[in-house]
Amino acid sequence: MINEVNSADQSSQLWKQKRFIYMLGAYTIIMGAQCAIITLLAQILIPPFKNLIDEKHVGLLGAIMLFVGFPASISVGFYLDRTLHYRKVCLILSVLTALSVLGLYLSTEAGFLQGVVISCVCFGLSSYAIAPAFFQFASELFYPVSEIIPTGYLFTVGNIGGVFFVAVMGWSENMTVKFPMRLPMLWLSITMFLSVYCMSQVKGSLKRTTHQQLHLP
Repeated sequence: MINEVNSADQSSQLWKQKRFIYMLGAYTIIMGAQCAIITLLAQILIPPFKNLIDEKHVGLLGAIMLFVGFPASISVGFYLDRTLHYRKVCLILSVLTALSVLGLYLSTEAGFLQGVVISCVCFGLSSYAIAPAFFQFASELFYPVSEIIPTGYLFTVGNIGGVFFVAVMGWSENMTVKFPMRLPMLWLSITMFLSVYCMSQVKGSLKRTTHQQLHLP
């Protein structure tokens, strides 16, 4: 059945669904935040904590964020395969990602370095784990559309969001000011909760799983 409809028609079907637009919006914001924070972590942290940390510490923190994200992604994928709780997991991870960005902003504003570290680790866990959850959820929601098509769109808008967020937030870079990234981080924190709203609007039955169950021998 999937092969009977060409890619252009399948893409057209996707773009007519509001929940697909909401999913793209949520993923764009989350991936944009991920790219912005990883890329601009030194600009965010070194000015307000210049007497406590240097670029070596920031690099180590960035590496930790990447390191914790890898097992988190695998664990989420394994959990979803067993439970099929796609929407709940995506929504929980969206909330955790938004809260960790807010925590990073508030901790930096307050000069609370331990809070910064905890927020960054939580952000690494949630923001990296959310990608496989989104991809699998999209495959379920939009079946019989080939899973390659929504995944490709999600991947593309995620990259576009990354470039856009880094460009927008990077304009305020000024290492001589105590917290030059205050307004960009505040803007990012607010925007993250928009991603939570978008994710909350993504609903629907698990069509791929239902189809497979109906055709079991």
